[in-house]
Amino acid sequence: MKDKAQEMTDLRAVAYVALLTPSPLDRYQSHPARRMERDGMVFVASDEPGSDGNVVIVTGPATSRRLLSLAAAYYDGAVYGVMLDVERAALLDDALRAGGWIVDEEEPALVLAPILHI
Repeated sequence: MKDKAQEMTDLRAVAYVALLTPSPLDRYQSHPARRMERDGMVFVASDEPGSDGNVVIVTGPATSRRLLSLAAAYYDGAVYGVMLDVERAALLDDALRAGGWIVDEEEPALVLAPILHI
């Protein structure tokens, strides 16, 4: 039987797959999203109207200095957002807030735990 920490790791992995897997619909978009993975961060850029646009998804340990440096180069001055798991990147969350970043949304990831067979 898995302990609580292992179960949370497995659920986090499920959530990350949903966030990080490129959409199969990208190939049908007039402006498919561009992606770059670096240092536990995924940079997604989209010019598609109605999309969330540019976002950095943080999946591992990252410093605000590294994030801001890579994002500045990748987005070339365009506006972008940051999505992170506060439990895994609390220091980054604190640093971004201290730097003037404002939380737009804060919501739990909803992942259904597997039903155990008895």
